[in-house]
Amino acid sequence: MQEQQAERRDGQSWWRVGCVSVVALCLLGAGLAAASSGPAVADGGPAAAADALTQQQLQQSTPNTVTIQSTGEERVFYTISVSGSIEPGPGADLTGADRPDSVDGATASGSTALNGVDNFTFRGRITALNVSGGPAEVSVNGTPVDPASFPQSAPPTTASPTATPTRTPTSTPTATATPTATPTATATPTATSTATPTLDTPSTTTATPSATPTPSPTTSETANATTQPQGESGGILDWLGSISLFTIAGTLLLVVFAILALVARYND
Repeated sequence: MQEQQAERRDGQSWWRVGCVSVVALCLLGAGLAAASSGPAVADGGPAAAADALTQQQLQQSTPNTVTIQSTGEERVFYTISVSGSIEPGPGADLTGADRPDSVDGATASGSTALNGVDNFTFRGRITALNVSGGPAEVSVNGTPVDPASFPQSAPPTTASPTATPTRTPTSTPTATATPTATPTATATPTATSTATPTLDTPSTTTATPSATPTPSPTTSETANATTQPQGESGGILDWLGSISLFTIAGTLLLVVFAILALVARYND
């Protein structure tokens, strides 16, 4: 009976160890996948998106009205700059006046005499308002405003630099002279005549073989001999990197197995 209970506890322990090991392996794989993948880079910057959104809001905004009215006998001169666009209103004198008003994109300028009224419609906001000459009353959408509360001149616009394409120099192929193997002359041994021996002292002259020079390797042979294949190093390094990664993962898994097995046996 005790043996059956012990076997049952062992089975339950190994079952728990297996479940925890599977979970640990899944977490390890998820961590490796997250480390290998990088965040995607979106095309375009936030500044470009903000500029496009601002332009769209300016185009869809309700047109505003600015009115300049002279309240004295002296002529009033004015210049108005807006962030969007400005157009002449019913009171603007573009033609038929001694000093006609003018509108240029986001800027309007002109003058008005005693009790004269000039008005313009614009989109966006007023970036500069300059009023000089006699006394005048300025209102925006029917509400009087103080001209001194606006800048006298619009801030300068900074032109975006235009990227100039850089001409890439084209490499000219250089002719490489191929060394030509020079034939090496081989020395031919010279035949030596043998003297006829006399009766008194027999002497024999032995032919001495001449040294044959050994041909030296040419430049092309030396270059071929020293050339080593280099295309295999990258593949070997990649293979070693993969083996190292799997080795680390396997080691971690074995450590987890060992710890869980010790914990299960300690609990039993």
